[in-house]
Amino acid sequence: MEPKEEFDKYQAARWKFFVSVFLSIACGVLALTGLLKPSTEELGVWFQRSGSLIVLFAVLGEYYVSKMASTLRPAGHVGITKMEETLPKTVGLFHLIALFLAIIGTFIWGYGDLWV
Repeated sequence: MEPKEEFDKYQAARWKFFVSVFLSIACGVLALTGLLKPSTEELGVWFQRSGSLIVLFAVLGEYYVSKMASTLRPAGHVGITKMEETLPKTVGLFHLIALFLAIIGTFIWGYGDLWV
């Protein structure tokens, strides 16, 4: 595949990663503000439920990070690609962000009602 096509795939996956991270963070913030909370729910329970969506979007973000990593080193390629020389630190940071959001979301999912 051409380097331009690989870079375009990388950029598309990167954009989708940022959207999933934004949605993950927005779910927690919106739940804490009680903006979309039904009147019959307590704020703590509503915040706790948002943890499942935080984890969902964090896992989706990790999927897109994996797509970015696969464009850096395509299957069957031997050696280091030009993109792999310049972009691996970014992918590593994105893995850590997705992991952090998944861990935080899991704690919110389990104990969020006790924190609020």
